[in-house]
Amino acid sequence: MKLGYRVFAVAGDEITPISQRRFDDFLSAKKPVLKQYAGTTVDFAMVIYETKDRRPHRFVRLDGTRCKILKNGGLDQEHDWDSMQLAALSLKGVLYPFAEGNTSGVIDASDRFNLRRLKHKYSAKFSEAAKQKMLAHLGLRNG
Repeated sequence: MKLGYRVFAVAGDEITPISQRRFDDFLSAKKPVLKQYAGTTVDFAMVIYETKDRRPHRFVRLDGTRCKILKNGGLDQEHDWDSMQLAALSLKGVLYPFAEGNTSGVIDASDRFNLRRLKHKYSAKFSEAAKQKMLAHLGLRNG
């Protein structure tokens, strides 16, 4: 089983395909290549699929990230760094369960509140219509 992926910029129900090279240049190489989104915050979706004869064959999963784009079309590093806190807190909750209390009987829920706040600010959300458009663009069905 070989996997492939396709990246889309998503705004509400509208999708725009982004080439893998441009997205990699933007996210990994930190190049200012997304000038059409300058000064905005964009939800990016990554549709992961199995391939057959190098073509999308079966939908596997949908991942997303929310990125703040600078006026020059590059990634806002501070926003990106802050979003890493979401990943760290999410792992902390799985690997090390949040403390339920201490000897004083006071519950420290700050990690849980921070996780909720960060999810709201940094997690990309996609409408069902946008999901269906992405799958249709790739010639895939959900499931």
